[in-house]
Amino acid sequence: MKKVLVLIISIGMLICISSARGQQGKTSFSQWKIYKNQRYGFKVKYLGEPIKCFNESALSIRLPGEERAVIHIFVDKKPFVSLSGTFGGRYYFRENSSDPMLSNRVFTEKVILNGIPFKKDYWIVYGGAGGWDTVINCYTEYKGKYYIVSLDYNFMSGIPGMIPESRIRGEEKRKITHKEMVDKALREMLNDKNNHVKMFNGILSTFTLGK
Repeated sequence: MKKVLVLIISIGMLICISSARGQQGKTSFSQWKIYKNQRYGFKVKYLGEPIKCFNESALSIRLPGEERAVIHIFVDKKPFVSLSGTFGGRYYFRENSSDPMLSNRVFTEKVILNGIPFKKDYWIVYGGAGGWDTVINCYTEYKGKYYIVSLDYNFMSGIPGMIPESRIRGEEKRKITHKEMVDKALREMLNDKNNHVKMFNGILSTFTLGK
């Protein structure tokens, strides 16, 4: 009888532990702030501090604990990506264009959140002298306007062709190539465990239109 009781208790504890882990994996939005744009009809929950609001079509939010991690929300007539460090501002693009600049959009995927189909582009642009723009740029079209939500964070730094300090200490002295640096940055941008990516995906998942 004691063995049966111990087994039942053990199973109960296992179920409780499993349930707790499942809850930890979920994002809680109870303490998040709400931004509602009446003019363009969208709403989003966020953490952090609004730092720029030029007008109702542009909002920037600095993520908590990191000054360089900024989320931008734009509304425009055409799709674009903000590349302030390398391009000098907004780069408006056309999907079927042969512009070489589009080669810096290294990966694209489609996601549907709250019934909204987003195109999610990963831009990695080298501007020289060790300066990079690494931007996760999501956009959707709604009633003739493009709604753009992006994460601007420095996922990469350094100069292609240099020997990284970590390799100088070790046995391998080979120079790191541009492609290797792009691949490394992309892995971080696709990493759901990265704190900035996780927070950005959480904020994007709260974005709603027409409400």
